[in-house]
Amino acid sequence: MRRNVPTNTAVGTALHKSDLFELNDKYSACPVRVSEYEINGSKYKVHSHFAGEKDIDDVINNIATAKALSDVLISAA
Repeated sequence: MRRNVPTNTAVGTALHKSDLFELNDKYSACPVRVSEYEINGSKYKVHSHFAGEKDIDDVINNIATAKALSDVLISAA
């Protein structure tokens, strides 16, 4: 089952202006959410584009597995 899940396209990559324009065109029809965060007095805006390119079942399974593993390791320590 595929549902809209945010895809982070910019993490770990150096983007050029032309790349940003291409990404803007590619995802212009997708729903967008803008969130503002304040960290240590600096304000940041995060633009999340919901491109639907991830399988929600895999994402939830990976998050649940990581949480369960960390809970077991913490309780065993």
